[in-house]
Amino acid sequence: MKYYFIFLLISFLCTFVIKPNSKSQIWISAILIPLICMIVIICFAILSHKQGIIPLSAGYITGSLLAQAIIPAIISGIVINFQLKKKIINNKVVFPKTLFIFLIISLAGVFAEQILENRSKKFTEEFMKIYQEPHSN
Repeated sequence: MKYYFIFLLISFLCTFVIKPNSKSQIWISAILIPLICMIVIICFAILSHKQGIIPLSAGYITGSLLAQAIIPAIISGIVINFQLKKKIINNKVVFPKTLFIFLIISLAGVFAEQILENRSKKFTEEFMKIYQEPHSN
């Protein structure tokens, strides 16, 4: 869910920053921006891995992040393409209300995902603590 939020935020910012003059610039922006962002996210995750760069774990992490980030990147490219086409047609920036609503929904999803992850981690730790205690009769 956090990747959806990150890529939607990038799409939202691209709506205001990029000023395309032709359709070819729109396609270049729609392909390159998500691709570059995905490469940066994967490199950052590999370099910030707690155990250092170990080829096996780095490959596993890269594959896992790639699987999680590929769909949000594709959606981001489609959104950027659509928003920039609207920008060329209207000759001005129209505030993307629908995109903003989805951005808020994805942010709420990130918070919910984090809360559930923390609860399950706490439950697992408590369960393991109880399970590892010696049983007394």
